[in-house]
Amino acid sequence: MVTPSLAAGTYALRATVDTLAKAFETIETNNAQTIPLTIGPGPNRPPIAQASGTPTTGSAPLTVAFSSAGSSDPDGDPLGYAWAFGDGTTSTAASPSKTYNAAGSYSAVLTVTDGRNGSAQATVPITVTTGPPGFPATAVLDNFDRANGPVGATWVGDVNGFVVTGNAATQNCCYVSAVWNGAVFGADQEAYYTFSTLGSSVIEQDLMLKVQGTSYTSGHIEVRYDANPGRVQVSTYQNGSWTNRGASISTTFAAGDRFGARALANGTVNVYKNATLLGSRSITAWPFYNLGGRIGLTLEGASSASFENYGGGTVPAGALAMASEALPAPDLSDSGETRGSDLPGNVSLSNAYPSPTTGRALMNLSLPRETQVQFSVHDVQGREVWREDRSYGAGRWTLAWSGQGAEGGRRRAGIYLARVRVGGEQVFVRRIALLP
Repeated sequence: MVTPSLAAGTYALRATVDTLAKAFETIETNNAQTIPLTIGPGPNRPPIAQASGTPTTGSAPLTVAFSSAGSSDPDGDPLGYAWAFGDGTTSTAASPSKTYNAAGSYSAVLTVTDGRNGSAQATVPITVTTGPPGFPATAVLDNFDRANGPVGATWVGDVNGFVVTGNAATQNCCYVSAVWNGAVFGADQEAYYTFSTLGSSVIEQDLMLKVQGTSYTSGHIEVRYDANPGRVQVSTYQNGSWTNRGASISTTFAAGDRFGARALANGTVNVYKNATLLGSRSITAWPFYNLGGRIGLTLEGASSASFENYGGGTVPAGALAMASEALPAPDLSDSGETRGSDLPGNVSLSNAYPSPTTGRALMNLSLPRETQVQFSVHDVQGREVWREDRSYGAGRWTLAWSGQGAEGGRRRAGIYLARVRVGGEQVFVRRIALLP
């Protein structure tokens, strides 16, 4: 007896009976018969469901690309797909895209079916946080709606030439570095003003935050807008020395636009155009980053420009708590550039060390000239989890990894390897201990 292995279907079965296989018969076909044989499908085996999403964490609105890749059926049956995203919405696409607009924790469930009552499920957990608090979160301090003349006693510092003209502030001479002396604000603070008119030849129009006294010379954060070539630069001032904090941010402003910045106690400075976040820079290498201070503005060569609705102050704790400090990270590097002649003589990179306040992993990089730097982080199995590739100017910089992976979520605490390639030639490898 032979048990054949046949797929489901109908076959012709021919049987011949000749017990001795020796008899001679004139007609050899009278001992054989062909009959139809139908083989039905075997027991159905359920399909296998696999689901993934990228990214799985982030601030609202969060767009997630879901995938059913890896789902299969052991019997080769065609699959059907049904997604339930956890917020009442669904999709029957194999790999749909979904935008979560509200903060919360969601379970996106994929159900695959094989058309024969077999099914399987896989779940993708999604965490959506509230975005940064809206900007601005503080009131206007001075709208300049008053008679033409000096801005008044609430402004101190270098205020000669800082005047009100036509219910707007402008500069009619000198160098203006004016500090608002109405209050000392907290470690989470912001400042902003609105451009009434802009001048193409303006040399300097800045915001000052965390001023450590009533003059810029005591130390402060400068957020500077240069209309030509169209950029914003975050810098810090201390002991007569300026330090750029990260690369400049390309942007332009027009009349009616609001120019603003928010400096937080964790060392992050966010730059805004109206209510839109343009970028973030870290100033944790500045010794006053976690303190409060006054706010102000700086003008030079700005007689053709005018400003109104200067505002700012302490960002309400409730607004920051609502955001759960879910700050954006378009620039993950905690970087600083040394101006002047005190430049390094060669390339060097320190060992990694943790920031005691932010939990970031830091390394000090020295560059004798401007060059391209590729900074990547790998897990212990050699898989790349994050990368930054950008140009750095000559000076001393602090590279930083916040612990975020390329998918946007925070990596698990543990040991990682940093690989820093300088100028496409020199490669440094450092061990990073990521704290919880």
